[in-house]
Amino acid sequence: MNNQYEPIEVNKTSSISHAYFHLNAPYALVGEFVDYELGKMDYYLAAPNYFTHRVIGSQDYVEPDFITGLHQHDAIEIMFVVEGYTGHCIESQTAFYNAGWCCCMNKWIRHMEEFHSNYKAFFLLLSDEFITTLQNFNKLFNNHGNLGDNSTRIFDQLHRLIHDSDYKKSCISLIPHDYSDDMKHLIYSLFDKIMSECQHSNISSSMVVGECIMQLFTLLGNPAFFSAKTLTFDGTSDEYLFRQIVHTLELYHGNISRSKLESLLHYSGDYINRIIKVHTGKSLVAYRNCIAMESAASMLLNTNYSIAEIMQLLGYNNKTYFYKKFKDAYHMTPQEYQKTHTQN
Repeated sequence: MNNQYEPIEVNKTSSISHAYFHLNAPYALVGEFVDYELGKMDYYLAAPNYFTHRVIGSQDYVEPDFITGLHQHDAIEIMFVVEGYTGHCIESQTAFYNAGWCCCMNKWIRHMEEFHSNYKAFFLLLSDEFITTLQNFNKLFNNHGNLGDNSTRIFDQLHRLIHDSDYKKSCISLIPHDYSDDMKHLIYSLFDKIMSECQHSNISSSMVVGECIMQLFTLLGNPAFFSAKTLTFDGTSDEYLFRQIVHTLELYHGNISRSKLESLLHYSGDYINRIIKVHTGKSLVAYRNCIAMESAASMLLNTNYSIAEIMQLLGYNNKTYFYKKFKDAYHMTPQEYQKTHTQN
């Protein structure tokens, strides 16, 4: 189609060490489909009345503005990994995002993607004004009920990202409880629909795009589907990875093997253990037990699970060992803890 403008303007200056992306549209969607073995990437960029698709090989000439390294945006960016995994570098810290994982970043974060495998990811950029428009639309039609609770949750989180004071670098990391084929198909179809509608220049297309984004927000904001964690960055080495470790351990209630943690975070167990040791003074096993005991205490007070069911959910087969760890953490048995806190 005839492109009348560039929806994303890349600015590089010698005075700063990173590129600055300016969004010239209410929203823009970038798709990166990487074939790591063949050394090529399908690159898509869509915005209102704008669509481009390029196939970039390892031997192809790429314009200097296209290779940016660390960069930041003047808009909220939402990264969603549909397939595979990619290294996500924020400031000087790197963590890996797997299929189904999502990251919403504010304007102050310098970041870049690192290629380690085949992956497909979408990057949705939203202006403050467009987010406010969608938020007002959400309030208009859901002010008499709870239909918009899940999308409202995401709007509230994005609102905090937009209005973070003191240039605080922060993002929301969202990890799915179960990234099924149906969920993958739905997410992919929403992004694909946005790409398709951007090739038209009428108000109905923009309304359809808004609807797709609202559906995405409703999914991301549903705690039954995604676990959300807000992360902030102060430049401390490995802080980002440590927070991802904690988020993952909490998501699994501590019931996750070392090998599973390695496969999710794409770091060796020895390195993960060292990071935990630096930040907590505990080993991976000890810290995992701490998370599990916190989950056990919460389940005792907030669910109808029996102690045997809680043990099973948390991966404990030995009752004596479970009771010992619980008493180490709370200085009483699970029954005593439940009775004491229920009375209070």
